Amino acid sequence: MTDTPSDCPQTLLSWLHRQAIRLRTVEAGHGFEDLLPLKRAIGGARIVALGEATHGTREFFQLKHRLLEFLVIELGFTTFAIEANWPESRAVNDYVLHGRGDPAKALAGLHFWTWNTEEVLDQILWMRRYNADDAHQQKVTFAGFDAQYSALPATTIAEYLARVDPGFASRISSGLALFEKECRDYSHVSDADVELMHATVQMLTERLLAKKEPYAARSTMQEWLVALQHARILRQVDDQRRTGEDAKARYMIRDRAMAENAAWILEQEGPRRKMVVWAHNGHIARDPRGLFDGTVVSMGMHLAREFDRELVVVGFAFGEGAFQAMVKEDGNRRRLREVEVGPADDTFEAVLTRNGVPAFIVDLRDAGEDAAACLAEPHVTREIGAFFESPEEMRQMIVPSARYDLLAFIARTTRARPNP
Repeated sequence: MTDTPSDCPQTLLSWLHRQAIRLRTVEAGHGFEDLLPLKRAIGGARIVALGEATHGTREFFQLKHRLLEFLVIELGFTTFAIEANWPESRAVNDYVLHGRGDPAKALAGLHFWTWNTEEVLDQILWMRRYNADDAHQQKVTFAGFDAQYSALPATTIAEYLARVDPGFASRISSGLALFEKECRDYSHVSDADVELMHATVQMLTERLLAKKEPYAARSTMQEWLVALQHARILRQVDDQRRTGEDAKARYMIRDRAMAENAAWILEQEGPRRKMVVWAHNGHIARDPRGLFDGTVVSMGMHLAREFDRELVVVGFAFGEGAFQAMVKEDGNRRRLREVEVGPADDTFEAVLTRNGVPAFIVDLRDAGEDAAACLAEPHVTREIGAFFESPEEMRQMIVPSARYDLLAFIARTTRARPNP
């Protein structure tokens, strides 16, 4: 730990000994007795955002599955939303609600290797079992709120317009066809095609809004809403790709889009519905000052502005252990590999490890004056996204109490298990 008062480690340890909620296990299916104190911490929140310090940690995924079951069964949450493309997530939701399709194929179809694991598939299978039980009148839905892929929304919109407005569908078919070719940015796309794609998404949204009533009459209002959301996804993808190599601008646009989509998903569910959100710590953070130059606006910041006290943000941290990530091999080529890191004595996690509890959750808002002062100071933490370079690059400075409401900690972790 750096730049913090010298007595902070002991102050925080004393607070953790008193306040930490010790978890009997991170695995689902073992009851909720140890989780019951979370009812008070979550209160009347409509959104509980669950983070992760890596995208490849088995215990993080298992604990989030367990927390989902708790939030559904004990607190009436009905929507689960994950950091994955919204159009592709509809296939998973079709399985979860109706048992249609192959859940493993639907999960793989999200395009995110991060979620194509045994742990996430186990959660999807539980959601289906829960919904299949006639005793559960209120069903649980699955959704993605990200916007990074364009092929499926483009083909879906083309099919919809061919039914409700064939003439307009023909006029924008060439622009939509360009979106069917996936790319990260427009560096290898001609200027003319870039402008055509941008004009296409603008025309799409304008047309759908102007023709709401006739389109809904030729289909249904729900189909029109879904088509409009597909158009928004295309616009969000286009906005990101137009940033080129500007990582900060891309992050800002993407996180704003994810917050917009998460709020839209909750709105579609209804005014009394409650949602669990799954994403990286950096995305759910109320205060992501450790990212870039500290001026980015995260999804969590956007959601906090809209939902205020109806949002509870839960960060996830670990002491040491393994996870999976994309690692450079053979020059610039990356492969999915297991990575293991040891303890780091100068980090916030080192203090959490000294608590001596293998797994716990603590409410950062429920601290005495001294502990609260320490939590409001900057601390070094370790986090990684999808790509791993070195342990040194995992380090960033955060203010725990500004970033999260609650913090889940697991002392030792293992790699998430990829599906075959």
